[in-house]
Amino acid sequence: MARALRRLAGLWGLLLLGLAWASPAEDLFDQASYYLTQRYIRAGQADLAPLLSQYQSKLKEVCAPAPDACGFEAAGRLIAALVEELRDGHTNYFPPLDYEDLAEELAGGAQPTYGLETLRVPQTREHWVLRVDPGGPAEKAGLQRGDRVVLANRQPLPESAREAYRLLESPKSAGLNLELTLSRAGRRWAVVLKSVLSEGSPLPSLTTRPDGVGILSIPNFDAAEMVGPKVHELVALAGERGVKKLVVDLRDNPGGLVTEFLASAGAFFDSLSRRFRSRDGDFEQGYRRGQVYGKAVGDEEAYVFYTLRKPARWRGPLAVLVNSRSASGAEYFAADVQLRRRGVVVGERTSGVGNTSTRFVQLMDGSGLQISSSLALQPDGSAYPEAVTPDLIVPDDLEARNRGQDLPLARALEWLAAQP
Repeated sequence: MARALRRLAGLWGLLLLGLAWASPAEDLFDQASYYLTQRYIRAGQADLAPLLSQYQSKLKEVCAPAPDACGFEAAGRLIAALVEELRDGHTNYFPPLDYEDLAEELAGGAQPTYGLETLRVPQTREHWVLRVDPGGPAEKAGLQRGDRVVLANRQPLPESAREAYRLLESPKSAGLNLELTLSRAGRRWAVVLKSVLSEGSPLPSLTTRPDGVGILSIPNFDAAEMVGPKVHELVALAGERGVKKLVVDLRDNPGGLVTEFLASAGAFFDSLSRRFRSRDGDFEQGYRRGQVYGKAVGDEEAYVFYTLRKPARWRGPLAVLVNSRSASGAEYFAADVQLRRRGVVVGERTSGVGNTSTRFVQLMDGSGLQISSSLALQPDGSAYPEAVTPDLIVPDDLEARNRGQDLPLARALEWLAAQP
């Protein structure tokens, strides 16, 4: 990933050789404009040209006092504002330090971690615990979803959200200690976590309940050729354990690779596919008979991304949990379950990027863009909904979870109990 990002930056550098000298701000803005013009696509989108022209004029005003010396920062602020006006959750601007963090995450490999994901509590400096990685330091210390992080190393969490997330989720190295003061159901306690090296993103996990219901948690679709096979492995394991009904928990799942969504969903459908429409044309990706494939629309011959060694198939009752932070591939999954009447979707309306896919590009100053680069369509070419509205709407209330009540899960279990 890092090499690919550097290649993109180098290509733009070659393109710039033929241009007249301009300020760093103008160069950066022109580069962002180029990528948006060439790649951005969205259902019902308005013409980008007037918006780009408007912000080009704003940049000239900002840089007017010293045109030749106008720096990257001036352009970065305007690019961020321009992207914000698109109101597209799949298109975002990342300042240099944030994009550096993102590139490291996308590159994969072993990363130091405390094994938890958090969300800032609105109007405070405290954080909710959203997820703990199975077998990680946080889980071993007894942390669970809905716990509230009150202090870190006996101090309030940093005022900067970025610094707080780095402190809690991205330690600089393995072996570091982090003392957390937590609150659950009105009780406070402290734990010390020691960071460890973890190989890539957390993989799906299965919990088996005494009532014969399995809970399959899929935190993301990031790890290539790992998430899908793991889902099939766990579905098979659920059958071996005598599980009769299944909950798939996609809450806080931000999406990831289309291949991994397809392979994962293949454990619940005999076959499925998605058509993607980009500025380069239409192509199809899908799953059938244990294979994840891709092909140009209209072609008979397909390219096989990979083949599952032991594909599984869940045919029992199914409930899928989503919330407002379920995005992209998680929305794809929930939409297919709902549209094909394969089960029930429970929780909150999803993030709203379920009808596009996205690409990342690095800009010359180290900042970056995430761009909606293709429309996600049903096999017949019709549009998917932008977001998934659950069949059973239940708020994913973290305050209630802190008190020991998982409202969406309870409603899903109630629905499953009524299924034969």
